[in-house]
Parts: sequence; C-alpha cells; structure tokens
Amino acid sequence: MKRKAIGKRAVDLAQELDSTPETISRWENGKAEIESRLSCCWLLWSKIKSEAQHNEQLIRALHDKPEKPARSA
Repeated sequence: MKRKAIGKRAVDLAQELDSTPETISRWENGKAEIESRLSCCWLLWSKIKSEAQHNEQLIRALHDKPEKPARSA
C-alpha cells in the first residue's frame, strides 16, 4: 500500500481522510471498497506528497551543488 511506502501511519491517514484506522486496514486487506471521494483524496494527496518530495530533492541538490568560480575579465 502506498501509505506504508511514504511512511504514513494508518491513524494519521484516517484522521486526514475523516475515517478510522480500522477502515484503512479493511481497505488495505481488500475487505472493503474505498469510497470514491476518499479514493480521490488519497490519490491527490499521494500526488502532492510525491511532487513535494521530488521538489525537496531538487532544492537540496541545487543547494549542495558547488558554484563555479567567476571568470576574471
């Protein structure tokens, strides 16, 4: 499940989606269908989180990149 891949606890995800940890568990184990509104929220949240992590990596890489010395004229 994507939740574990991004290090999200079931209780935290449940709170964000206005659900319960038990419901999250049922979704993960295939014992319940994810409601469409929650599915959309989860997909959107995953996309935003993924992009934020990617942007953070880019910023870190740019910050750590040594600057070239200025050319003297």
